[in-house]
Amino acid sequence: MKLKSFILLCYTLISMSVYSINSVEIGNLYYTLNSENNTAVVSPWWNAPVYQKRSYYGDIAIPANVTYNGVKYKVMGIEEGAFSGCVSVSSVTIANGITTIGPAAFQRCEEMTSIVIPNSITSIGANAFENCYSLSSITIPNGVKSIERYCFSGCHNLKTITIPNTVKSVGEYAFWGCKKITSISLTEGVSRINEYTFAECENLVSISLPATIKVIGESAFYDCKKLRSITLSNNLTSIGKDAFMDCVSLTSVTIPNSVTSIGYRAFRDCKNLQNVILSNRVTEIIMETFMGCESLTTVIIPNSVKSIETRAFGFCSSLTSINIPNSVTNLENEVFDRCYSLTSVTLPSNISIIDYALFRDCRSLRTITIPNRITRIDAAAFRGCNHLASITIPAQVEWIGENAFKDCSSLTIKVPEKFRGKVDVSDCKSVTYY
Repeated sequence: MKLKSFILLCYTLISMSVYSINSVEIGNLYYTLNSENNTAVVSPWWNAPVYQKRSYYGDIAIPANVTYNGVKYKVMGIEEGAFSGCVSVSSVTIANGITTIGPAAFQRCEEMTSIVIPNSITSIGANAFENCYSLSSITIPNGVKSIERYCFSGCHNLKTITIPNTVKSVGEYAFWGCKKITSISLTEGVSRINEYTFAECENLVSISLPATIKVIGESAFYDCKKLRSITLSNNLTSIGKDAFMDCVSLTSVTIPNSVTSIGYRAFRDCKNLQNVILSNRVTEIIMETFMGCESLTTVIIPNSVKSIETRAFGFCSSLTSINIPNSVTNLENEVFDRCYSLTSVTLPSNISIIDYALFRDCRSLRTITIPNRITRIDAAAFRGCNHLASITIPAQVEWIGENAFKDCSSLTIKVPEKFRGKVDVSDCKSVTYY
């Protein structure tokens, strides 16, 4: 038992001699020292002994070497959270030779206006500069291979950032809320724009995407209000949910034929989007994909599309006509709800249902031919189509829902005899039973 205690004591003393238990103060910074290889890292101020604790402030210069008790130590990095919450730090200069900036190293340094990062830096951790509200510009050195998640998130005054061609990945939320960035260029090798990477970059006007981009993730450009155009590469395969939602200055988009999927609400409320050309490999137009695109006048739907989901074009108030190919077998409810300018539409021959509120309040719709395979016309299908002139209900229709033709004041309608007294067509101009 005594031998075991002695061995444990010796091990503890050796450990204490190699690694300092507490941070040591050298100059105006704290360091964790490694006496085994004479290296040091800048440590958080709150790791200091209780009687020494004080937050970092003012202009910070991180040296390449420090000396403690006559021994020289090479400074290798900045520890996780080292300056986190040091709201009074105004500037930082990092000496050449230092290689790493740890996660959250400068997080919430709210008054920091500038930082000099040397070319020796090869790694910058997640959240490293998150919520550095006063930081206006930054140059990422050539050795850095990735911009980690939340790295510059919330840097509201960041206007310019230089990204080297060594960077091959950009993490989730990396530039989220960088409200003053106007342009950004990513280099070849980056294969994915991750979730919320550029979301709420309100002044982003242009972005150069490399041909290597294969995926644009969820909300990647959400609420980029000044983004006017974007060129999508022929290697792109997927556009995620909400990817361009609320990009109100975007005027046109061509989705390359490499794209096989477009996510929920991908272009919702792009109020100035006028023209869309879809990939001929897309098989479905997901729920609310183009909903609220008030300026959309033209959309070309390829023969590859088999399904158009709920409200896909709802509230596209400038859409005047649309040709739905016969490949479409599923046309869900409210797809063209409140498309006020829609005058004509070609329905596919293979659908069997005119779903709920499919053409509700399409006030300019004048003519439509109901395909022979239709067996069901659901509630409010044509409600408010007050310029619809004529329609013939095919004999094979088995169900007409409530208010299907309500407020169709210009409509001359021919209805199978079996629906006499069962369907309210009192708002129509004239009714003929056959």
